[in-house]
Amino acid sequence: MKQKSSMFELVKKTIGYKLIENDIKESKVITSKQNMPDENVFIVNKTTTYKDINLYNGTYYSRYFEWYGEARELFFSKKLSFDMMDHLDDIRLITVEASNKYIHEIPIFEDISIHVQIKLLSIVRSVMSFKVFNSSGILCAEGLQTFIFTDPKGKPIKIPAIIKGRASKYLTRD
Repeated sequence: MKQKSSMFELVKKTIGYKLIENDIKESKVITSKQNMPDENVFIVNKTTTYKDINLYNGTYYSRYFEWYGEARELFFSKKLSFDMMDHLDDIRLITVEASNKYIHEIPIFEDISIHVQIKLLSIVRSVMSFKVFNSSGILCAEGLQTFIFTDPKGKPIKIPAIIKGRASKYLTRD
């Protein structure tokens, strides 16, 4: 818990207290949609290979974060029609926290699907959720990524309106 409060303090100092207060207030106001149909989930399909597996035929822990990053990039490109590479002169996407919970092992040559949704969408930060399922539909892992947008100098900025508007339909049910 101490690590989270220190990250909060760092973000608060960087962004400024007023903007963080507004961010927290807005986080409580934005609610996710109820009874979400599958159309509100973005799915990336993959097959594990040798580079994903350790000597014990289990998925190497860092691969989950790489899969989440790939899924996030595809989500931005395909669902939000927003390519970060087109905006490098004015916007950066900075991860401030990431986590993964291992539930079930994934062996080599397993077909998996990564389900992506938005858990939080506030003024300056967003939290994406990821769920990894194997070919039998068994939940193998769950992850979260918290990120903020910044200008090229690293100063946090509001989530661009075009992203916020398009991403809101992918909010998860709390």
